[in-house]
Amino acid sequence: MKQVLLDPKTGDVRVADVPPPVLERGMVLVANRASLISTGTERAKAAAAEKGLFGKALARPDLVGKVLDRIEKEGVVAAWRAVKDRLERPIELGYSASGVVVEADAGAIGLSPGDRVACAGGGYALHAELVRVPANLAARLPEGVAFEAGAFAALGAIALQGVRRARAEVGETFAVVGLGLVGLLAIQVLRAAGCRAIGIDLDQAKVDLARSLGFEGSRQRHDPALEEAVRAATARRGLDGVLVTAESRSGDPLVLAGELVRERGRVVVVGGVRMDFDREPYYRKEVDLVFSRSYGPGRYDREFEEKGLAYPHAYVPWTEKRNMECFLDLVAAGSVRTEPLVTERYPVEEAPRAYARLTDPERPAVALVLAYADETSPTATGPRIYVPEERRSSTGLAVGFVGAGRFASQYLLPHLARRSDVRLAGLLNATGASVEHALQRFPFFRGYSSLEELLGDGGVDAVFIATRHDHHAEFVARALEAGKHVFVEKPPALDRESLAKLRAAVSAHPDRVFMVGFNRRFSPAVALLADHIASRAGPAVISVRVAAGPLPDDHWLLDPEYGGGRLAGEACHFVDLVRFLVRSEPVRVVAERVADLADSSRTAQDFALSVGFADGSLANLVYTSRGAAATGKERIEVFAGERTAILEDYRTVSLAEGRKVRTVRPPRGDKGHRAEVGAFVDACLAGGPSPVPPEESLAAMDLVFAATRSLALGRPVDVSPGA
Repeated sequence: MKQVLLDPKTGDVRVADVPPPVLERGMVLVANRASLISTGTERAKAAAAEKGLFGKALARPDLVGKVLDRIEKEGVVAAWRAVKDRLERPIELGYSASGVVVEADAGAIGLSPGDRVACAGGGYALHAELVRVPANLAARLPEGVAFEAGAFAALGAIALQGVRRARAEVGETFAVVGLGLVGLLAIQVLRAAGCRAIGIDLDQAKVDLARSLGFEGSRQRHDPALEEAVRAATARRGLDGVLVTAESRSGDPLVLAGELVRERGRVVVVGGVRMDFDREPYYRKEVDLVFSRSYGPGRYDREFEEKGLAYPHAYVPWTEKRNMECFLDLVAAGSVRTEPLVTERYPVEEAPRAYARLTDPERPAVALVLAYADETSPTATGPRIYVPEERRSSTGLAVGFVGAGRFASQYLLPHLARRSDVRLAGLLNATGASVEHALQRFPFFRGYSSLEELLGDGGVDAVFIATRHDHHAEFVARALEAGKHVFVEKPPALDRESLAKLRAAVSAHPDRVFMVGFNRRFSPAVALLADHIASRAGPAVISVRVAAGPLPDDHWLLDPEYGGGRLAGEACHFVDLVRFLVRSEPVRVVAERVADLADSSRTAQDFALSVGFADGSLANLVYTSRGAAATGKERIEVFAGERTAILEDYRTVSLAEGRKVRTVRPPRGDKGHRAEVGAFVDACLAGGPSPVPPEESLAAMDLVFAATRSLALGRPVDVSPGA
């Protein structure tokens, strides 16, 4: 199918031929009929891409600091690989579209194939022939509303939410400062709400457009008669409210709003404006200054947008989806007109020309529309296999890869691609753009858009699974049942139930190589530790400290359903590591989290656990998001008999025996990814056995879930055999 992409290095817009997206739970697949190019948001994306590497560095010094930290900890090659992946990953454009539902997941309540819908959301309502959209970001088009008008729904919801935040009442007088696309929609919504409205803009052409829509009182920003016109329209009281929909690098729109609004009036910030303005007029008039966030309640809430949570109507009457529906009703009633706002229309194949028009300073545009075929494209309904240009065939292990995110692209795929005895047979990822990007970087033969297609390919010998954590257990079981060898990134499961099903699938296919991506045990630095204490006679004491740094509260990893949290989703690495180093069965575990009442959002990111083993050994793990960024991320100390081994962030390993100490510098930042990939490939080519006994990896997750239970109970948990 065709999709519009932005090259982040050059700022060039192109139309790529990519596989269709994967339908996920709670979503619908929509064949687009029209999509709207936002002259504000999408022009800003293109401008950012055109800055070049130096310009981007000046704009984001925080990211430069992260790159320097990565160079220090992992070396230049690893840092460059990460930067290169970020710079080369294409940007998917578009966030407001409309079309016909061609497929609906059972969890997409209220939507069925054949429904005409408007779609919203970056990453969802893209400029593409086929898009996947969560049910709460798709609204049915009323009878008589054309697809082109439906493509305005996301922008219309933004305008409508701004009006709601202004608490507009019948008979009031408002100004809309900034007559871009959102402003021209907002001024019409205000009129539909029974308000008088005045449009204000720097551009006289936009003022004239507002007047042509019936807003004769609209004025140019620097019109000398502006202030007097406002006084005359409001019986000299001033405006009841002002919607600031402008995009500006100055605080002038807010200065103007403060001058024109009446005492105790309302100013709503909808657009992106600087906040450096004089406080005095706002204070003196006791003005309410509020912000309007995108489409409405539910925006940026994963529970609502991705999981389909229904906000109760009695408490949240106007969610983002209901705002979209309300806007479409206004269009159906003729209260809002979108046709006069369309500057030009282009077929999707001519998207580069449309974006060139968007950035033409000589011919300012308000709205540009991309049009798609009236019938569902054969590329959207036919075979979902995308075959790039002919590639030299090769022999060896044929690998199908599921999930080509940043981790896989930096730590797994490069090692597979370097092996002459591996053939990258096919790739499956959630979006077509990500598949196209991976096909350019790595020598895959083809891309897929469903797991069934990949697993049904008899030419695939082994499957790598590097998706979001909640898919791991199910995908592993299906791949094993399809007769494939399986490598799965950690964690293999997120709860005891899925782990039990996974264990059963592994047991039912003992002839298949199965491996979990617990890479730390394959690190050269860890191998030095293990060798140093291999001959110990008594118990060992191990201390592991991981300064992982904080994650945003809305990060998917912290979502129990998607990522499992930091204990199950990340710290499982180190639970496996201590079991590997001790080589004895655990008998008890106790875990405790940081109880910070002043910062309760981070309690799940800071915890400690202690594991007791049958041979008397003791391992302590401290996992924290706190502390200075300059601190090394990982420190491991092992004490056994008269021997001590200390690993410092995979850069140095100190090995002591008695009074003698030697320091070894292993390959910087090598945490074992290359070796684990190699071990898996070698095992598959040899026909087994698995490099790590499968039960050993699954038992590590048993211990993780016991630690989770200890956190909940507030006491130690017995994990000895038969407990």
